[in-house]
Amino acid sequence: LVTQQVAQIPPTALCLKLNVDDSSFGNPGRASFGGLICNDIGKWMHGFYGSCGCASNLLAELYAILKELQLD
Repeated sequence: LVTQQVAQIPPTALCLKLNVDDSSFGNPGRASFGGLICNDIGKWMHGFYGSCGCASNLLAELYAILKELQLD
């Protein structure tokens, strides 16, 4: 067992940060995704989620990125 501390690094001034994640039951399998956008001081700006049917975990991650790029 290895323990490692993980830290969130905020984006530089006047930039936004996109974090995405996915889940699939099997690979490929039933898959869903979600993500959030934070500003340069770490404040949550927007969140989203969705389902992409039967997909691999990589495809689900790409769906999350595509969904974010389509938001207004």
